Amino acid sequence: MIAIVAVIASCSRNAGDAPPPPTPPEAVVVFDRPAPRTLTPDQVEALLDLAYDQAGAPGLTSSGVDVRTRAREVIETESGRRVDALEQKPDSVDVALADGGAPSAGRGLGMLIPATFLRHHRPSTSMNIYDPVANVAALMAYLGSNEGQ
Repeated sequence: MIAIVAVIASCSRNAGDAPPPPTPPEAVVVFDRPAPRTLTPDQVEALLDLAYDQAGAPGLTSSGVDVRTRAREVIETESGRRVDALEQKPDSVDVALADGGAPSAGRGLGMLIPATFLRHHRPSTSMNIYDPVANVAALMAYLGSNEGQ
């Protein structure tokens, strides 16, 4: 399988938010979409433990919810525990990234858009947005930040 990469040139943010940290020029998001696979609840729990260790995220969100609990909810409701999840955005057909999805489409277990994945990526994990550990570690870091509220 050939890994396909794309450089994410800009990160979107809300007015009034602090600017994101600078993105290293070599940072790329890999869009190597796996075959369809749904994790079992036990596999999700094991993944949450592993990703939490990689995330270095605070244990609680700013609203006081445990990041593992919130991440589990996102994985269940947003991606249905599918590692290959790709949000379909029929109105965003102008630009498609390497996996055929729109830049604003959520991907992977945590349904992260590429810009959010890149901002919250953990250096010890893969740059593949579909990698379960990398995706969920970035999700947990996002949820533990003020941005994830």
